[in-house]
Amino acid sequence: MTEIKTGTVIRGYKFLEKIGHGGYSDVYKVINERFDMYFVAKVLKFTPQFPLEEHQNGCSKNVTQSAEDLDPINIYSIYDQNQSNINGTTCESSQSANSLLSLQNHSREFDRAWKSFDAEVNALLKLDHPHIIRLYDHFRDTSNFYLILEYCPNGSLMDLIQKDKKVTGKRLFEISKQLLNALSYIHMMGISHCDVKPQNVLFDEFGRVKLADFGIATFEMRVKNHKCSYAYAPPEVLKGISEYDTLKSDVWSTGITLIYASTGKMPFQCDTFEQLYSNVESENITISSDMPHELLMIAKSMITYDPLHRITMKEAENRLNEMATVTLPPLKGLERGHYSNMLLCEAKKSKSLYKTPFLTRRMILNSKPSVNKSSSLRMNVNL
Repeated sequence: MTEIKTGTVIRGYKFLEKIGHGGYSDVYKVINERFDMYFVAKVLKFTPQFPLEEHQNGCSKNVTQSAEDLDPINIYSIYDQNQSNINGTTCESSQSANSLLSLQNHSREFDRAWKSFDAEVNALLKLDHPHIIRLYDHFRDTSNFYLILEYCPNGSLMDLIQKDKKVTGKRLFEISKQLLNALSYIHMMGISHCDVKPQNVLFDEFGRVKLADFGIATFEMRVKNHKCSYAYAPPEVLKGISEYDTLKSDVWSTGITLIYASTGKMPFQCDTFEQLYSNVESENITISSDMPHELLMIAKSMITYDPLHRITMKEAENRLNEMATVTLPPLKGLERGHYSNMLLCEAKKSKSLYKTPFLTRRMILNSKPSVNKSSSLRMNVNL
């Protein structure tokens, strides 16, 4: 996809730098110039080869809907409509036909990217939790769909493991508590993450856990398509069982994540998928002896081979909470950016931009400016 140039301003968000990319999506660090706050913009191009158009009765017409006119829950219907025209419509215009053929050639790969955006929007609009990445805005223009997400400048759990070899002490228990709390919450809300791993556990400016990347999350408790990264996949997924429990799959993946975080090594040593499958099937587990015993017992219960005997996420959280209460130690070298300054100022008030639900956050970010920036922020946050 065409890269958005540094300095470009779209809907009040100035694009600062590209920080990630996928097949049909790119991720940028942006700043909301009005509030002086950093965010992450995930950008998906609607079609692989040409700007978004709706093709009806063999003719193409430009989409003129604004972002506010769209139902974000049904964004995938736009792709469905294009796909149905590919399969069942003959375009009179050769240009439209060539465009549709181009889309058809890329449809499978684009299908995955589009479904990922759909899943993330659906999940994040429903969730509101201090340890889950927040969706602040979503909109589209004639070419792209944009998700404006919380910015987490302190990297991921994987970054922390690679830097320090493993996570230890109070920091380990605090990360574990926050992660289990977030996952227990999404399970209570009827959502399975389906891709729990250290790369998707981020840290905000205060070092707090933020569970991210809901691109393959599902509201279905039993699915037939096999999701999640293989290194963190439970045996029922590795075996290709036709239908499995997504909640129990999350529990297994989280158990593997906790073991890897606390030891710096995966419990099932392997170089190939075949070795992984063999070790999981034979329950050939290797766990370092320096892993805290209490956390080890919880993690082992989470990677029980039989999903029927595997504990739930809530049970894992409760067991961890029964252990001695610990306090998160201060992190050194944290950057106090614009976003964190705003949060520090507003944290003492009953309502803040951080605490408000999605629709209120979106309204604040898109409301008309008042007399000056500082008074506007203070006035609008306390709705």
